[in-house]
Amino acid sequence: LLVHYDFNSDFADKKRKYGDGRYDLVGTAGFELVSAGSCYSGNRAGYFNSIEGYAFNDNFTSDNETALQDNFTISLWFNADTDMKDFSALMSSRYVTSDGDGTRSFQLESREISSSTKKIRYRSAKGKNQQREVLTQSAYTLHQWHHLVLVKYDNDTVQIYLDNESKTKDLNGNDNNKWSTLKIGINRRGEYTWKGYIDEFKVYGRALNAAEVSNLYSYDTPTLFTKSIAFNTSNGY
Repeated sequence: LLVHYDFNSDFADKKRKYGDGRYDLVGTAGFELVSAGSCYSGNRAGYFNSIEGYAFNDNFTSDNETALQDNFTISLWFNADTDMKDFSALMSSRYVTSDGDGTRSFQLESREISSSTKKIRYRSAKGKNQQREVLTQSAYTLHQWHHLVLVKYDNDTVQIYLDNESKTKDLNGNDNNKWSTLKIGINRRGEYTWKGYIDEFKVYGRALNAAEVSNLYSYDTPTLFTKSIAFNTSNGY
């Protein structure tokens, strides 16, 4: 585990790999910690207002954490508001300022398949060129908690899980992404901010296997409407 943001009381990285706050998040206006008893129990989450709110850490890079250059895993919980816009991103790994940006980076975003169907998409590109993508197998439901996991392998294979259901895709080419930063709640271009909740955001410096992902889904979770698991501490890994 490299970083862990539980959003319970602050924007701090709870892992503290180096015993200091170098990977603590900075929250912009419009991003706040909130309690919402109807969605989860005994916990807070980060809420993003879709106007300007997001969180970032410019020290969390693949230069500083070399494990991010190989296999890595992202695990998080999200709850999307009903007015979620297409392409709104849960996270991204770079500030992209032009279409011709020559450094490959990626984001996890909401993608509207039809007027009633939304999925989460892994999308990587150099600026807007050489785009590669993987969509979750199933759609997600608005205003409901979902667990999302991205497992990125150094052989250009991506595995993406939504609520423990996986989809694997070989991207057949150089999909080496550079982490220039960690942004939570906004896309690479800074245009589409998330609208809703994000919680229990974790990054691992290795590829978790299916059993480990299942463990996170079952035990490291906000209390879903349909679950009775109390969520007060970080279980699993």
